[in-house]
Amino acid sequence: MKETLESLLASLPLIKIEQAAHLIQDIKGWLKEMQPIKYSCLGCKYCFPAVAMNIFNQSFPGAMQTVSLSCDFEVKEQIWPPIPGEYFAFCDGPSCPVAVSTLTSIEISETLAKMRPKGLCIVGKTETENIGIDKVIKNIITNPTIHFLIVAGKDPDGHHSGKTLLALAKNGVNGDMKVIGSPGKRPILKNVSLSEVESFRRQVQVIDMIGCEDAEMIADKINELSKGAISTCECKKCSEPRPAARISSVPPIMAREPKKLKMDKAGYFVVIPNLEKKIIIVEHYSYDNKLLHTIEGKDAPAIYSTIIENGWITELSHAAYLGRELAKAEFTLRTGSNYIQDKAPEMVKGQERKDKKGGNQMDKKYKKGLHLEYFTVGYNIMEAIVSIIFGGIANSIALVGFGLDSIVESLSGAVLIWRLSQHKKITEEEEEKIEKKAMRFVAITFFILGFYVLFQSLKKLILREIPDPSLPGIIIASVSLIVMPILFFQKYKVGKRINSQALAADSKETLACSFLSLALLLGLGANYLWGFWQADSIVGIIIVIFLLREGLEVWRESKDED
Repeated sequence: MKETLESLLASLPLIKIEQAAHLIQDIKGWLKEMQPIKYSCLGCKYCFPAVAMNIFNQSFPGAMQTVSLSCDFEVKEQIWPPIPGEYFAFCDGPSCPVAVSTLTSIEISETLAKMRPKGLCIVGKTETENIGIDKVIKNIITNPTIHFLIVAGKDPDGHHSGKTLLALAKNGVNGDMKVIGSPGKRPILKNVSLSEVESFRRQVQVIDMIGCEDAEMIADKINELSKGAISTCECKKCSEPRPAARISSVPPIMAREPKKLKMDKAGYFVVIPNLEKKIIIVEHYSYDNKLLHTIEGKDAPAIYSTIIENGWITELSHAAYLGRELAKAEFTLRTGSNYIQDKAPEMVKGQERKDKKGGNQMDKKYKKGLHLEYFTVGYNIMEAIVSIIFGGIANSIALVGFGLDSIVESLSGAVLIWRLSQHKKITEEEEEKIEKKAMRFVAITFFILGFYVLFQSLKKLILREIPDPSLPGIIIASVSLIVMPILFFQKYKVGKRINSQALAADSKETLACSFLSLALLLGLGANYLWGFWQADSIVGIIIVIFLLREGLEVWRESKDED
């Protein structure tokens, strides 16, 4: 904000209006009262927001070059790469001349690291057009074996770090260290010198593969470049920085345990993750244990922003503590792990597995859910065919309706198969959207099927269409009455463990099928044993009640998710 006001102060004399002079005096007074709080980012999903800075830059784009940010980072000179980050490094001498930036596509970095194609020296993400590129420059110029930089993956909106790297290689920087021709919002390099930029441009050829998220294609390009590369010098030890490319550094400050934690006069918080509703509940108490507020939200940012906006937290140390606890609670919602406030996740009783093993266990649960859905679809297709055939032969609307219900459950199972098979292939936001659409689709099919069965049941009662007794129908209902409760229990249990409301809703369909099996068995048995033909239509109407009730419940759950 201080830098914004300084820029305004420099620009206002150019505006020839009376109010400008008064505003200049106000700004000078404000500047004297400001405290040094530094923002290192500009406000997007890759940064923390500095809203005032963004608004000013959009309104006065010409002033961008005069504003500086404090974005220093630690340089570790005794190891390579000297700049820490989310990288995978494999330097083993002149045979590794290729570096890869995957921009925001972090998964590609992990895949390439596992593949480790011949010639790959380092691979990692680059999300911003300033600090991110500063790090790329310093890490590359300290390793003379690198001669190529492949820029691949998804270019981040607004930042355009990929296009900024291409512009840097082609045009360099101006006197204010702004990358010439970059479409990024703030492509100003504050942590590298002009000589470091020129060393980078001389050392590497930047290869444009922006938009490519195919790891195999990138690996092929790495092999192609490494075969044609001619090393100019040896990387005898990757821990030794290149003498000709000295990089500036900022001495690190060692963190210490706090001497004393200051109590927050605004009160304290109790954090409660609710796995059933998939929300985090935070209770705010005064120090005499009086409940002041209850906050509910789906994620940590929504909750802590609400608390900050309302002024319910006044100490920075308390804010840091609350942020840690909310992050743990959000992790619990995603994984189903235990949560105990004030304890690290790995210290929670019963949380014996490490994160990696826990991830494997979660994958196994998804696979189990997938196998259950395969069985559901196969069984229900067979049940539908047999029920509809014998229901048609016996003129039994209850048995035909039961078969049609099996088709609906097969469709729901097919949607769940696709949804579960996409685990780790799509983002969490995309998974949530898929679940909502799937639930609404199932709800609509319930309504259509319910009205169809109701029409046929009333028609048979009014026109006295008497069905024939059906022994096969009784056998079908008996088998389903055994299979469906077991299947419901397994699907519901897995759905809760992987926190999938779609799978839990699908298990309720299976439970409804259990009740329908019982109703069908009673209706068909009454007609078969005692000739009570009206029981067929009565059971059909009972089936309608189940179908419409289940459809309404699934529809409400899908709307609640919004």
